[in-house]
Amino acid sequence: MDSDMDSGIECTLSKLANNTKLCGVVHTLAGRDTIQRDLERLERWACANLLKFNQAKCKVLHMSWGNPKHRYRLGREWIESSPEEKDLGVLLDEKLNNVHSQTRKPTISWTTSKEAWPAG
Repeated sequence: MDSDMDSGIECTLSKLANNTKLCGVVHTLAGRDTIQRDLERLERWACANLLKFNQAKCKVLHMSWGNPKHRYRLGREWIESSPEEKDLGVLLDEKLNNVHSQTRKPTISWTTSKEAWPAG
């Protein structure tokens, strides 16, 4: 297995410290499958590097109106959906509204550690 986390990833992968975000556009089932394949690649990379994703911090943010809200797995677990996400200090909801004045919600991210994880 390649030691580079980005290897083979088709979607946009953002990494900052211990926070990783996978972003993709889904207009078709093929788009959904691409995201799921990338999640599986990330899971294999984590296992090969003796890392685990923090499942409690793994969230999916379905953005825009009319989104089919597909479900995704990280490992054997389904990833929960979140109505809003904070990125670079800005809190956005699924309709792309800035909701910075509201309370914080879980983010769409994966935290890696040598202690525990699966993704889904």
